Amino acid sequence: MLDSGLDFDSKGGFNMVFPSEAPWNVRIRMVRQYREETQQTVADQLGTTCKMVRMWEKGQVRPNVYSRKRIALWAKEPMEILFKGMERRRSKCTLQLP
Repeated sequence: MLDSGLDFDSKGGFNMVFPSEAPWNVRIRMVRQYREETQQTVADQLGTTCKMVRMWEKGQVRPNVYSRKRIALWAKEPMEILFKGMERRRSKCTLQLP
């Protein structure tokens, strides 16, 4: 591993090395900041709004499956690593049958 937070992958490219405790929203922000891109630039590349990127980075909104795929492609990271720890929300509503 390099001191810069990058590591070589098996194909000779670079991968981000995320702290194991970093939640998914922090990982998204880490990639953006490492690339020195603005939230607006990322939004334009992902086909969404700057507000949505900001909400993802704050952990206020979870990206849907389509957005997660696009974010992973943009970040050049596997979804399993980038979104590690993101659990599916379970509905708190239960249907009561008579």
